[in-house]
Amino acid sequence: MPEPLLRQVPVDAGDARRPAGLRPTGRVQDPSAAPEDLEALVDLAREGDQQAFAALVDATYVATYTLALRITGDPEDARDVTQDAYLRAYR
Repeated sequence: MPEPLLRQVPVDAGDARRPAGLRPTGRVQDPSAAPEDLEALVDLAREGDQQAFAALVDATYVATYTLALRITGDPEDARDVTQDAYLRAYR
């Protein structure tokens, strides 16, 4: 399994808007969050919350990489496509 592409940041547990089950873990996990939890993370990330973006990457990386692998058929290309997608989303 590929390593996460983005550096994890410390979690500030004081933000009550962050879904409790979605914290940056330092490792990639399968997405198991409800869509509304992911939407909350997207909203926080759009506001510039780096922790929310890191948690969003953790929650969606496997699905994003798997889709890229199906499209490209090549693991290295899939990693590049996945990284590009997250970099564009971050900007």
